[in-house]
Amino acid sequence: MIRKTLLSLCALFSTSSLIAEEKVDFMRDVKPVLEFNCVSCHQETKAKGKLRLDTYEQMMKGAGGDAVTVPGKPDESTLYTTTILDKDDDDVMPPIKHDTDYVMTKHETEILRKWILDGAKWPKGVSLKAQKRRLPEKVDFVKDIQPILEYNCISCHGPTKDKGDLRLDTLEWTKKGGDNGECLVPGKPLKSSLYTLTILDEDHDDVMPPAKAMKKGQVVTYKEKALLRRWIEDGAAWPTDAVLKPKKRPSKAPVRTMILPSELYKQLGFDKQAGKVQKVAAYTNTIPGTDVKYEMLPIPGGKFKRGGEEADEKPVREINIDPFWMQKFEMKWTQYEIWQFDLDVARRDKATYKSNDLDKLADVVSRPTGPYLDMSFGMGKKNRPVISMTQLAAKCYAMWLSAKTGHFYRLPTEAEWEYACRAGTTTKYHFGDDDSKLGEYAWYYDNADEKYQERGKKKPNPWGLYDMHGNVSEWCLDAYTKDFYKNGTNDNPVNIPGPAKEQNPPVESPWPTKLYERIVRGGSWDDDPEDLRSAKRIPSIPEWKIQDPQLPKSVWYHTDAIFVGFRLVRAAKIPPLSELHKYWPTDEEIKAIPKR
Repeated sequence: MIRKTLLSLCALFSTSSLIAEEKVDFMRDVKPVLEFNCVSCHQETKAKGKLRLDTYEQMMKGAGGDAVTVPGKPDESTLYTTTILDKDDDDVMPPIKHDTDYVMTKHETEILRKWILDGAKWPKGVSLKAQKRRLPEKVDFVKDIQPILEYNCISCHGPTKDKGDLRLDTLEWTKKGGDNGECLVPGKPLKSSLYTLTILDEDHDDVMPPAKAMKKGQVVTYKEKALLRRWIEDGAAWPTDAVLKPKKRPSKAPVRTMILPSELYKQLGFDKQAGKVQKVAAYTNTIPGTDVKYEMLPIPGGKFKRGGEEADEKPVREINIDPFWMQKFEMKWTQYEIWQFDLDVARRDKATYKSNDLDKLADVVSRPTGPYLDMSFGMGKKNRPVISMTQLAAKCYAMWLSAKTGHFYRLPTEAEWEYACRAGTTTKYHFGDDDSKLGEYAWYYDNADEKYQERGKKKPNPWGLYDMHGNVSEWCLDAYTKDFYKNGTNDNPVNIPGPAKEQNPPVESPWPTKLYERIVRGGSWDDDPEDLRSAKRIPSIPEWKIQDPQLPKSVWYHTDAIFVGFRLVRAAKIPPLSELHKYWPTDEEIKAIPKR
């Protein structure tokens, strides 16, 4: 039941004080408690203590033959008993590592107790997925609740319109309720229609806000529903002088008309340079118009044995790789935010600065909308790696840096990344097979204090690259195909006898055609040693976007992938235009970015 991250949300959907006549519902009450507190570390891809809690069958297997749930007997079920230990107890679950951490709420532990007492019934076929969010321990009305009501409710339930004879603009009016009776019952969210109507299915006749309002952007997000529930559980404190007014949810700055990748490629003259091999040597560059530097190291061409011990890493085969450059360190915030927030444009002195041709091209490369959250999640930014971007965002950054500098930058392929990580080695890690030495080279779960750390503080690999193991996982270009190693590439299927002849794989596939699954490599500050191996392949999943309140979800942010970053490469040979779709976003992807 150990949480995977500092920002995993303790008790996103805690319940009301359970009274005798109230029955605990697994989907409404129990499932969220497990998903937000337990499943991140006890699932198929990560089973700490050999315990999984993502399915009923796995939960009943327990850990090492010891059951964690005994139906009908909560006091004999460690799934419950470990959650009610004191905060400073070494065995409390979820574990406490910081003063800011807190154990499950009493509402949540009571849910588990009553559910187990009632027989621990789990609907057939339901599996759980880890959710990664955290609510404030105490919900503040003005900061957390007032905006929810003003964005979604007051326009129809305020002084100028009171549908259903219900007003929600003051505490006095809210207490009166409306045609449907009580709206707010402090301490009892399941008796409060202010909450219960928001958790109905979107097509339900009584859902609030109604379907018509949802289409106009009035949507109570997953997190907002959780805040409402906890606020009511805690007594629904509402300042008597608070008067609410209808407001529109803040819109973000519109996306400018942007240059298409194929056009940028031509404007930068890459079509004329394609196929020419450049000499690879180390260099340090300053992003034009700023004082921010980045370092590129030469990665020599050669052969290596790609793959490892897991099923999707087999068979181990010899691969040929052309030379390229790779960033010495993971991309950091100060490098990324120049593009993300238009800082290179905003900081120009209009009286003295004259844009050159490269500036003009870089200025029309797609850039993200503003984030809804502090995307560092309180972990700090100074010399820290940037996190939580989508693969599309990383590709667009590569386009922008290419436009700023005139060099062709991109993400690495899986094969290039593993080749650079191994740096001539054939062991599990670039320093050997003994993971007891991992702390010398990597930030990971056991030593990272539940957050990412400054770049370059551990030992580099033999080619001088830092943090290839751990700190943050790094985007690669490839889609995740479980049997790709087994089936080979189009140019070299595995049924051809003789040594492998793959050159810079993949040749034709797998290039992403769907949003999921795509590859990150290297493991992170939040992973165990096994996930930091040179050969380990990690696919992206939809749960990386849970915290994103937008509908549709943003193309720029994986708000819950607070362990994913990237570093760029620069190939010694620029690809032809016909292969550009493998390295940069396609023209169609850029055209499809929502205009705001």
